Amino acid sequence: MALKLPPLGINLSSASTYESGAALLAALAWPEALGDDAAMGHRHAVLCQLYLQARADADPEWAATPQPIKPLYLTRPSRDVKAFERQLHRRLRARMAAARIALPFIIEDDRSGAMPYWPRGSLSLNRMAERVIDDTSESDTANVKSRVWRPSRPVIHIAAAVATAVEHGAANGLTISVVDLWHHPDVLAWTVDTAIWLADLIPGIPRLRIAAGELVPLHRT
Repeated sequence: MALKLPPLGINLSSASTYESGAALLAALAWPEALGDDAAMGHRHAVLCQLYLQARADADPEWAATPQPIKPLYLTRPSRDVKAFERQLHRRLRARMAAARIALPFIIEDDRSGAMPYWPRGSLSLNRMAERVIDDTSESDTANVKSRVWRPSRPVIHIAAAVATAVEHGAANGLTISVVDLWHHPDVLAWTVDTAIWLADLIPGIPRLRIAAGELVPLHRT
């Protein structure tokens, strides 16, 4: 029996975009820590610190202007932040690989099988895991399924929404990466809404074999 996952609320109304984006990215990277408020609070704070440091480096004028910033976002030693950042990028890379496994199934279901590169019936988790090996540090499909796909299942709706937002942005001339969501309020809102929609769609896709109770419940606040 799957563990009951705590709900994740993303504030898209009053919080700073970077705080909301950090909450989504923390859950995407560490779904196993949801429910541990101290652990997730720490990760959220470090993500906010990463954003503020990047913003300060890119915009000296902004950095020299008084800002309403919570002190807890600026208290981690740089060495610890760098180690955290490396782990973050490894985990997000795995989540995006998992999204690339899931998206063909999602597109096939949503478009009634009208998918030019994946004829109906040709999809399988093994085949898709094989196709993303080069996007991971794994050596075979068994490891991709156990170390990339399986840990990503609780947040696959979020991963697929993020991957689609990044791809859609690129197609429309907007250069964004996975960790750039907090720069774009509209993109973040679209990603959250799409992930909520996918949470309803994915359990109905038989070959993904993901029950509704396996997915992190997501809502806007």
